[in-house]
Amino acid sequence: MNKTRKLFVMMILTLICAVGIGASAFAANPASVTLKPGKTYRSYDITGDGQPDTIVISQKKHMYEGGYTGIYKGLRVSVNGKQVYALSDIYFYLQTKLYTLDNGVPFLYIDATSDDYGVTACGLYRYQSGALKQVIDFHKVARKCGVGQRADVRWVKGNTLTVDYFVNAFSF
Repeated sequence: MNKTRKLFVMMILTLICAVGIGASAFAANPASVTLKPGKTYRSYDITGDGQPDTIVISQKKHMYEGGYTGIYKGLRVSVNGKQVYALSDIYFYLQTKLYTLDNGVPFLYIDATSDDYGVTACGLYRYQSGALKQVIDFHKVARKCGVGQRADVRWVKGNTLTVDYFVNAFSF
């Protein structure tokens, strides 16, 4: 009986070791992280598979006859070497943030704003089927209220994103 018990314990320990060795490390995103253009990020999970991804956000400067004017025309987001989002409009200001809810679902916030708060892109995107799909277009949500609609995510708590809207009212 003693040999049977030892054999049983050895089998259980072997099983525990085999399962433990096969487990992979998961990328633990913070609730919010700013992603700056021109940098390569390798420690965040944007695909939602629990593995760290390679994320690159790049901008193309817009040139006039006099040279670079602080205006951009073109935005690219690449994940793991594949372009997953492209914008070809002109904008002056860009903010990109990766938000991750407590349930592990990551969202990419993109805000590309032009003059007078004209919105080129402002929304939340989620990686699905090899591309970034827009989940919320903040520009369209408040379109009837005025011009230059945009939003900022104020905070992430649990599985909730709280958003502040900004709208320039129509002139009378």
